[in-house]
Amino acid sequence: MDRQYPFFFPGESDPRNLPATAVGVDAQWGAGHWNVNAEWQHFRMDYTVIPPFTESAGYGEVRLVVHPRWYVATRIGYMSPSAFPGWRYYEAALGYRAGKNELVKLEYEVQQGPTISSNQQNTLAIQFVTTLRPISLARH
Repeated sequence: MDRQYPFFFPGESDPRNLPATAVGVDAQWGAGHWNVNAEWQHFRMDYTVIPPFTESAGYGEVRLVVHPRWYVATRIGYMSPSAFPGWRYYEAALGYRAGKNELVKLEYEVQQGPTISSNQQNTLAIQFVTTLRPISLARH
């Protein structure tokens, strides 16, 4: 935290002296064609001139490999801060592994909660993910 942080108000104690705590859990499980991932985090920042700020966030994901190159997945997640309304999101994805280092994903996401223009935001995305070889400047 620093003096430019949005929740640092005039009259607040030195940011270095304000207590903050965090805890998180990351879990993974897989068997056969099924994979499950989940993560949960909780943060708390205590202040002297405003009430404590807390935030919880998490997601759960289930992925099914339907063929060595194809998978389907779904993810449900949330973010819940104490100072303003949080949001939830729901995702569904279809993935195709084009090669050893390439993945193409088609994903649809619905977000519920406050946004700039409305209460719900839907996104359709296509992603291309690749792995780059490490760059080495050493001479052989």
